[in-house]
Amino acid sequence: MDSTEVERRGDRPVPPPPGSSAGAPAIDPDQAAWRAFAEAATPEAFYRSWLALQCRQVPGALS
Repeated sequence: MDSTEVERRGDRPVPPPPGSSAGAPAIDPDQAAWRAFAEAATPEAFYRSWLALQCRQVPGALS
């Protein structure tokens, strides 16, 4: 996902993926990644979440 797509999407709810429970709230991957980064309680959790956020900015990169 590039930054343009994030800007276009804004704060709108993300629809659930096909085949998932319709009643379950969808989890925005960006929101989940930032939450993990903000709530990191150990150096390992901090670096893992930081790397995940960085990889979201580089097309084709995986963490």
